[in-house]
Amino acid sequence: MGNVDVGQVNNETVVASSCERMSVCGQVFAGQKLRWVLLDQIGTASRLAINAPLVTSVRIRTSIGGSWISTDVRNITIEDTDTQEYTLEYEAQGSGTQVVQVDINGQPAALSPVVLEVVPPPLRQIDCPPGRQPGVAGVCTACAPGTASAGGGAPCRPCDPGTFQPLEEQSNCDACAVGRFQEAPASLRCELCPPGYSSRGKTGSLVCSPCDPGQEAPNNGSERCSLCPRGFYSEEEGSSHCVQCNGGKGTTEQGVTDPGLCICLPGEFIVAGSGGNDTLGGQCTPCPQGLVCPGGNGPPLQKAGYWVDSAEHGYSAYRCRDKWQCPEGPVGECSDGREGLACNNCKEWHRQGTQGKCKPCEGVDVLPAMLLLLATVLTGGVLLSFVHTNAARQRLGQVTVFLTAGQIILMLQLMAAMRNLDLQWTGPALYVIEFLEIFAFDVDFLNIGCVVSNDGAVLTFAMQLLAYPVFAALLILVWVCISRLGLEVTANDVINMNGLALLTLYMTLTINSLLPLQCVANPNGTFSMQTQPGVICFQSDEHWALMGMCVLGILMYPVGILSVALRATIMYPSYISSGKGLLIVNRYRFLFERFRASRYYYGVSYLLRNTLLALIPVAVASFPTVQVVLLAAVLLVGMLVQIRTWPWRTQVANVTDMLFSTAVVLFLVVAGPILSSESAQDRQAYAGFLSWSFTMLLAFAFLTLFVTIALFLWRRCHPEKTYKIFLTHHKSAAGALARFIKSILNKHSHDKVFLDSDELQDLDSLFESVRSNVAFLVPLLTPQMISRPWCVGELVTAHFNRVPLLPISCDGYRLSSSVNAAQLVNAWSPDDFQPLLAVGIQEDMIDAMIEHLYALPSIALNRRGSMEDQEATILRVITSSEMKRRRFVDSASTSGGARVLVIGHTEDEEAMSASMVLQMELQRLLQERVAGPRTRAEITKALPTADSLVVLLHKGVLDNATFAEMILEASRAALKDSDGTGSDMMMTKVPSIASSSSGGDRQARAWTKLITVNADAGFVYPGHEFYTVLHGQGLGVDGLGPDMGPYLVDAYKAIFKKISMPFSCSHAAEGLLLQQAKEISKRLVASMDTMLMGKTSTGRNGNSVPGSATSDLLNSISPGSVRTSRDRAKDIADKASPALRPAEVADAITDFEELGRLSSLGASDSDSEGRLGCISAGIAFELPRSEDAEHRSF
Repeated sequence: MGNVDVGQVNNETVVASSCERMSVCGQVFAGQKLRWVLLDQIGTASRLAINAPLVTSVRIRTSIGGSWISTDVRNITIEDTDTQEYTLEYEAQGSGTQVVQVDINGQPAALSPVVLEVVPPPLRQIDCPPGRQPGVAGVCTACAPGTASAGGGAPCRPCDPGTFQPLEEQSNCDACAVGRFQEAPASLRCELCPPGYSSRGKTGSLVCSPCDPGQEAPNNGSERCSLCPRGFYSEEEGSSHCVQCNGGKGTTEQGVTDPGLCICLPGEFIVAGSGGNDTLGGQCTPCPQGLVCPGGNGPPLQKAGYWVDSAEHGYSAYRCRDKWQCPEGPVGECSDGREGLACNNCKEWHRQGTQGKCKPCEGVDVLPAMLLLLATVLTGGVLLSFVHTNAARQRLGQVTVFLTAGQIILMLQLMAAMRNLDLQWTGPALYVIEFLEIFAFDVDFLNIGCVVSNDGAVLTFAMQLLAYPVFAALLILVWVCISRLGLEVTANDVINMNGLALLTLYMTLTINSLLPLQCVANPNGTFSMQTQPGVICFQSDEHWALMGMCVLGILMYPVGILSVALRATIMYPSYISSGKGLLIVNRYRFLFERFRASRYYYGVSYLLRNTLLALIPVAVASFPTVQVVLLAAVLLVGMLVQIRTWPWRTQVANVTDMLFSTAVVLFLVVAGPILSSESAQDRQAYAGFLSWSFTMLLAFAFLTLFVTIALFLWRRCHPEKTYKIFLTHHKSAAGALARFIKSILNKHSHDKVFLDSDELQDLDSLFESVRSNVAFLVPLLTPQMISRPWCVGELVTAHFNRVPLLPISCDGYRLSSSVNAAQLVNAWSPDDFQPLLAVGIQEDMIDAMIEHLYALPSIALNRRGSMEDQEATILRVITSSEMKRRRFVDSASTSGGARVLVIGHTEDEEAMSASMVLQMELQRLLQERVAGPRTRAEITKALPTADSLVVLLHKGVLDNATFAEMILEASRAALKDSDGTGSDMMMTKVPSIASSSSGGDRQARAWTKLITVNADAGFVYPGHEFYTVLHGQGLGVDGLGPDMGPYLVDAYKAIFKKISMPFSCSHAAEGLLLQQAKEISKRLVASMDTMLMGKTSTGRNGNSVPGSATSDLLNSISPGSVRTSRDRAKDIADKASPALRPAEVADAITDFEELGRLSSLGASDSDSEGRLGCISAGIAFELPRSEDAEHRSF
């Protein structure tokens, strides 16, 4: 019985022995088994006998509404009577009063129904765990799903509505989660809230609540209803979805319940529907560039900086110059006093005001024009004073000031060009921008609108193009006025003054000439001029008129200036080297004078850089960010070139140029990221620019690698010779000639020339160079050449390695056919022949070379011919060897007007070659004409224009009759009597020469500006015995006999009054030779008197030659070096014995640099009075005063 209390059940169970109809038949407990027994008291036999109906079926129903249950039939005998017993066993269920019905043969029995009381069985107390309940079997049973029990003796109770329990044997039921509900008890799960309903964020919901108006719940199981987003609304309760506002409209807030609250949001404006004014049915459109859309259903506003035309087809926006001229407000509105497309023009009889406004004219204001005129006159005066001052007299401080001022003006022009960048200028920058408009030739400040009724774009552009011609006319007016005052101002001064102004203002002139091409995109798809936004590019007659003027401006300014500068720069080396173009070069001082002589070409580079800076705003006018990147790139590259070349004349100017470029680049780097890119087009363009730049950078890197590999393979398959020409010569017989030939070859060709003095590193590599690195070997055929073992080795190596030979026959010399290797070897010592044997050169090879060389045709060179003739002969070598010719290089000129004369031995070929080399170097360094007369007639013709005389000392020069004649002719003008009678009475000392402009004084000046240069280590300075013989016998030739001896003694002694400077033409390397030539040039410049210094580097009209090489030489002399060298020279001279010759004094100074500085101190020796002199019996030289040295130091 399990948990049932059986004793209590037995005691309390009551069952009647028989039941009557509608009576309580007994009280039983649920779970008890009951047995109903029905007895047929008649029995079957009796029924048959009395003909009663038989009992065929007996059914019992234990409860009303229950099912009928058939009974079991059993035959029994009671008191000898056969009958049937009908039984039914079942277990009582439930509790309460139960009605039992009996049915016999389908009809209610007479005793039916009866009543039975069923009560729950009394249970024994059982303690069950949670989730279980006591069972009838006396054990704890698990609670079924949907029920729960706390344990103990508590039964399992069904889950309440709003809770559920899907598992069995649980102690409690779970509440429905948020977004779910359950209204039935004993539930296994909760249901999701349907769309439009939510649990309002609560758990255990019996039902879901509908969403309020302005809310939506689009999904099943919504925890809460969400507010309708902006642009949507909901009018009804329980809406699953909000309705979107029509026409692209939106709402200012969420949860809108009224469709009337749908409006256009900020950044959009409404376009009326087909009904025209019915804005409720209109469509919201995104606000285009140039408009401001505050939201609502009202019309948009034009944005500051844009002008909007409200045409029938919609709004059309144009860019304006700035936000002041086109303020924010109703579409089509301009600032006060402005009118026209994009508010481009002032109204008639209005002038420019402040903050973009135009003010009515109140008479004609001439003050701006007068101030401009005054500024132009002052500028012209300053420019004229600068160009009129000789470069030799310009202090470096003055030059630095002018160069720095020009750089600042250029920077201001660049900043003026950047004022159109889309930056929000504020504070003092606004006033700076207005000031920079002057450097952009903005003519608005002249108040043209008060002179003519309408200052349109054509008139404004015409005035900008004519601004410089007017400026040039005022400069010419300044020139005329100064000339009337008696000051000497030449036409070249005016040309240089205008040239300097053109170069200084080049960027502005170029930018202004390109203004009609500087078109920027408007929001409406058209393009308009950036400076004249009211002019539509390529669509209006006004712009086509401006384009015609633009072509003229381009031809006038960038093309014209660049063409002149490029031609002058290309021809500059030719003019300098030939000597005949120095007067033409003087016309272009404005182009070359600002830079060092070696960087004369930088002017064109500077102009090209400025041209690129001017073109960038035109090429990418619509993309300011790209402009900034390109401007910074060009400036950075230009700065790197400037740092690499260091071109300006002064160090300070180079530093300031670098600093100014750095400052502008930094400004651009800072400005780039903050430029406004309002439209997607701008951002897309900039992104495209970056993408293409990145791609091109990678492509350039790979292309560079490819070119490098290709070049390597090409050179591997087609090896090029390092040297085009190899000069083979005898040092003593043709060393100077070889130097002269190399100078001419370098002058006319870029190809390298091998000269052992310059290129030879060691003897072991000499023959290897001939074998592998030389295209042509040029032997200089002199009688001594074939006797030199090294020359023979070079010739043999070239012959057996198939290096072509181009022999030059000097003075008709040809190799004799009788010469053979045996004769040469016998003449050499074993030590001479050993190096040839070491490289495998045998006698038979020498014989084969001699035979080959004898059979070759040679180029005849007359070493006694003029420089022009010898240069023409050397040009045949360039042609025969196929050297690459330099363009625009002229040959040497014999034209007169040389300012420096070089004379020397006229019978010694090496001396003449050394003289020509020195002429070329001096002409290149001084940028003056230098001539080398070789006869008395030539020097007589050249002396009237000469300022200096260079005497080239060579062995035997003092015995050369022609040299003596030229010396006497040069000294003749200086050897006058002191009373000024002009007689030819000879004097025993070199007198001082007073300054004058007569031809004789020019000759005297050349004589007194005399410099001696020792070009031969074998030269022996004359002593007492030489002068004694010379005084008594002369040179022993006609015209130079005993009667001329005293004059020759005086002239020769005058030559050696100064320490000779070295010029090792035959043996020195190119670098040392160049340094010696520079020291000689310094001596020439410093030797001129202060009063005449200005004419040292001038052309025919007294103007300084550009490039300032002369002034550069002067500037290299410092006061410290003057004092130190002067003291050392004085000490050496004081210690020298009377017999000590100048050469010995020079030998005492072993330091070459010190000797060079000492030699350069023979400055201003035309005036011997007041000079500190150190004179010995054999030598005499002058030292400058300390104040003169300080005067020359910059």
